[in-house]
Amino acid sequence: MTSPIYFNVPEALDYLLENRHVYTIRKRRKDDHQSTIARMGSYYDFHTVGSVSVKPVLLLHEEGCEAQLCDYVSSSGFHTVQEWLSRVKEWKHPMMLYRVELIGGT
Repeated sequence: MTSPIYFNVPEALDYLLENRHVYTIRKRRKDDHQSTIARMGSYYDFHTVGSVSVKPVLLLHEEGCEAQLCDYVSSSGFHTVQEWLSRVKEWKHPMMLYRVELIGGT
């Protein structure tokens, strides 16, 4: 099993659990088709949610990314791109947009 992907943002986790997929912005790159365990909480306080498939979709740069994300915001758990980007804690160039699909678990 590969390293876990953590969901600390309730909007994204709730969307994943309800719709079995979510788009998420991450600073660390993950390999295409990597199966991993989705967990909620922090590194020290979490529980397993289920197995997921993580697929890179788009390389993002801070400048101009709002237009790129318009097509994905409806499956992010957020109402607007601005709301989504406000939850990105620290922008590290470049970031990656992933599609995460729940393939097991809840």
